Amino acid sequence: MLEYAREITNKMIECASKKFDVAQAVYKSETLVSINVFDEQISNYESSTSSGYSLGGKINSHIGHASCDVINDDMVSKMVDAAYENAILKDDEDEEFIYCDKDNPILFVDNKAKDAMEIIYDNIAPIALLIEKKLKASHESIISVDDVVISYRQSSLLKKNSLGLDLSMNEESIFVACEIRGKQGDDTKSIAHFWYGNDLKLFEIDKFVEEAKDKLISRYNASSVPSSTYNVIMKNEAMISMLEAYFDVFSATLMQKGLSLLNGKVGKKVASDMLSIVEKPTYDKALIMFPFDMEGVITSEKYIIKDGIFVNPLYDLKAAYKENKTSTGNGFGAIRATNVTIESNEELISYDDMIEKLENGLIITDLNGLHAGINKISGDFSLLCEGYLVKDKKIVSAVEQITISDNFFDFMNKILYMGEDIVARPSNEGEMFCPSIFFEKIAIAGEG
Repeated sequence: MLEYAREITNKMIECASKKFDVAQAVYKSETLVSINVFDEQISNYESSTSSGYSLGGKINSHIGHASCDVINDDMVSKMVDAAYENAILKDDEDEEFIYCDKDNPILFVDNKAKDAMEIIYDNIAPIALLIEKKLKASHESIISVDDVVISYRQSSLLKKNSLGLDLSMNEESIFVACEIRGKQGDDTKSIAHFWYGNDLKLFEIDKFVEEAKDKLISRYNASSVPSSTYNVIMKNEAMISMLEAYFDVFSATLMQKGLSLLNGKVGKKVASDMLSIVEKPTYDKALIMFPFDMEGVITSEKYIIKDGIFVNPLYDLKAAYKENKTSTGNGFGAIRATNVTIESNEELISYDDMIEKLENGLIITDLNGLHAGINKISGDFSLLCEGYLVKDKKIVSAVEQITISDNFFDFMNKILYMGEDIVARPSNEGEMFCPSIFFEKIAIAGEG
């Protein structure tokens, strides 16, 4: 399919080059398959394939755009005319860019799993039904399996321009999720659980079911705790949620607009000495590698925070131009980082050892209200959360109806230990790899 798309994009560039200083053509395709199971029946099945072409042409400092789903010679000509009209009507002063790295003009990356099982209805339907059956039988307290979903996504991208750029990428991913409800006495709880990967053959049904069941029964009889200051273990998945919510602060664009609390803090300490945040676009442990961004800039591994020091803002072409700098390869529509790892310059400790060191305190497993409860400009946050109470080095009960409050970078300076229990979770682009982290003296609002 990409070979045919390459022929078409070549025609688009050839035609557009007669009117524009620089021309660029992009092809995108996507296949989605999704199945839902409820009450031992398939409740929903969706399958779709979409594709389309877009054209960008630059005259002086402005780029005009046009796009279509179905292409032929006549449509190519119409797209060129539409893009030209769009370009000459622009009157803003901002420079726009069509880019080519002369050292790396041609690049292809295939993120498809090797020998992965073909994702078709006949394969995923029995798996989804079996998950539901096993969940229902996993514990006597489970009263309902409200949903089981398996979804598959495959996409392709081709980006070419008249400067010599020729970039292409394939990727695929699989997502499995469930929602279950249970009742113990008068206490009813519901949880969601998910798995993701790029090869369904690696999905372990029994492990998935056991994890979901354990998550549910651990939430029974949860209560609040007295308002106070606690030492806290932020569990890895909750930590990822918080970091994702604040990650825009590293954007050079937001700094230029005065909308990031990191404005003017390059080279300054913003977190604990033991903390480093590293972007690894082509990380070999990630499901998807990003050797280039959507502007065609080659990506690179880089520290964002190193040993607590903010060292690298993230730039796209536009933000870099305003400061006479080079793009860092983070242009994905908005400025985003890919395949981020949270690392420590000190020895990581086991999760059990972390609980030993906590002795008495809280483990936070889930954060709620991330959109409403944080301020990216001031850094302040106040978030409803759930977790567990630890007394005498043992988890004694589930906790809910509590609120954690702090300032993000004050919070990130309160790290005492980082765990070995690194997990990977889907992020804005790619994944984030993060351990559980131990924080001292955190304000928790609960009872009284």
